[in-house]
Formats: sequence, C-alpha cells, structure tokens
Amino acid sequence: MREQEFITMGKRIRLRRKELGLTQNKLAELLGILHFSNVSQNISDNFGLCNAEDIKLAGQIVELMVARNQGAWNVNPYPPD
Repeated sequence: MREQEFITMGKRIRLRRKELGLTQNKLAELLGILHFSNVSQNISDNFGLCNAEDIKLAGQIVELMVARNQGAWNVNPYPPD
C-alpha cells in the first residue's frame, strides 16, 4: 500500500472507533494487540495526523530521551550500607 492509503485507512479506523465510543486502548484490547497505555490518547491520536517524515523524527526524539535516561535505569535504588 502507498503511504496515502495507510493514512486514509487510519483516519477511517479512527472515525469508526470514535463513532463506536471506543478508546484506542479498548480497541487494542478487543483486537488482542498491544497498545501503550502510558502514552496519552491525545498524543497517540495526533500521530495519525503526521506524515512519515514527522513520525520518523518523533521516533528519533524518543530514542534520544531513552538514551538520556538509560543511565538512570541502571542506578541501584538500594545502595549497599
């Protein structure tokens, strides 16, 4: 499929989901697929309005944030006495 077809399909799915009163989390649950519940619905919905270049840029930003916080994940919260 071409990029425009994916965008159109995504918009149609979003419209129908909203007509049915379903959140993305609920739809994902019904479909048995993973949806990140810690990402706000607004952010998730807005990604549907972005083009491929914007989504790639957002992915790079997230990767930078993960790398920045990587050190914090490796810190022992219970230092030895």
